[in-house]
Amino acid sequence: DAFQLIGKASVMEYLAKILRKCNDRVPDVILTDETFAVLLQKGWTPFWAGKSGLDDAAEEQELSKEVSNLVSELESWTKDKDNKAMKATIQETAKRLEADAITTRYEAYREIVYFLLNFVAFYGYMIGVLMYYKDAEDHEQPVYVRTLKMGLSNADADWTGNFAGDLMW
Repeated sequence: DAFQLIGKASVMEYLAKILRKCNDRVPDVILTDETFAVLLQKGWTPFWAGKSGLDDAAEEQELSKEVSNLVSELESWTKDKDNKAMKATIQETAKRLEADAITTRYEAYREIVYFLLNFVAFYGYMIGVLMYYKDAEDHEQPVYVRTLKMGLSNADADWTGNFAGDLMW
């Protein structure tokens, strides 16, 4: 998840940079299915992503409504209208994309921190369980157990592991 968010933030920054360069109209080359959802403020998910169990007639009606909404949205981005209004919309979108990119990047960093905290907690609690089942003298334990303990005695490894797990939670 975190690396997908970092990729999405990079796409947002790239689109904002392109939009800052163009003044009166959005280049058609950046309107792809990947970038369309990013450019819209409300985001875009197709109707079939959230609903299920529609009969054929209702699904056909939903699909035609979805297509007309997409066409009108694309026309609003690509058709030449009032130049001042289009410039303002482009600059507002670029500003919003830059702000959203920062937020998305921080969300990715938060996900990475969560992963690291949970990894340390898992490792700490795992050491406690391992010491319970491998309660032998240090020289009698397998090499992988001694390595996992990081050179600590059984009691110290158990206490340190539980402390690390509790601290991370």
